[in-house]
Amino acid sequence: MWGMLALITFTLGLVALLRVIVPSMIGPSPLASPTPAVLTRSPLPTPTPVPVPPRAIPAVAVDPLVQTATGSTYRLVTVRRDTFQGPGELCDLQVSPDGRYAAVSICATEGVIFDVFIVDLAQGAGFQIGICQQDMTQGCRFKPTWFRGWFPDSRRVLLMGDWLEILDLESGARKRITPEGETVTDAAVSPDGKTIAYTLIQGDGLIFRDTDGHLLNQMPAPSPKPGVTPDLITWSPNGQFIAYVWDRIVGQFNNYGPIWIVDMHIGTQWQLSPEGVFDSFPTWSPQGDRLLVVRRENMEDRSADF
Repeated sequence: MWGMLALITFTLGLVALLRVIVPSMIGPSPLASPTPAVLTRSPLPTPTPVPVPPRAIPAVAVDPLVQTATGSTYRLVTVRRDTFQGPGELCDLQVSPDGRYAAVSICATEGVIFDVFIVDLAQGAGFQIGICQQDMTQGCRFKPTWFRGWFPDSRRVLLMGDWLEILDLESGARKRITPEGETVTDAAVSPDGKTIAYTLIQGDGLIFRDTDGHLLNQMPAPSPKPGVTPDLITWSPNGQFIAYVWDRIVGQFNNYGPIWIVDMHIGTQWQLSPEGVFDSFPTWSPQGDRLLVVRRENMEDRSADF
């Protein structure tokens, strides 16, 4: 499997395996005692308390399971091309924890996600989801929406537009959890589903909220400055660590920079990547002690971006 990963990512750069080791010198935990100053901001209510029925996909074809020679299985899911709007391509697919659903995202050519679908892998049916425009006079019209993860119950999902919403797929109920004035750029749900970590366009740090939108804490970015943001937030399977890329914005479609690690137990963070390299796409090992990353050492060569 590792050899295949290395082969696939060869045109992008190197595949690096980083071991996560907690530094011996640590400071007091900023997560243990939030300061009163940051607790004064409260989330906005949901734009409308009325559940919005999902829009069904005209046709989804789900083929039977196919077993490979190595014993692995896969299932082909086909969504009709005329289901989504305009030009685009499949850019993300995340299966629910119970294996029943798949969240399928369609991206425009410039990398902006404009359609997100939930496909029931057992029923062979699906429907579109998204964040509604604030103007609800003509019903729910979806704005560009990013899928940001499943909750452990496999019925709630985290969606991102300019703000964050939790959507219950069964009831259609929506809950906005970030306040007005914040423009969110990335987010991720903790493995236990109790905490959402996200970052803002200002790039000044990570913010932690619970599922009701209550602010738990904030952690400053390594060196906040315009145009540089934490990105690709990824929780370890045990929920102890968060990995993120300190994004240098070196390419329009790239999210490369040094990997930073946050220890949620002791409330400190440190740079994991060595100096002079650009890492991206951090993926945790099942044990939560190692990271597989795509490493670039030739950022000036744009031909390696695609």
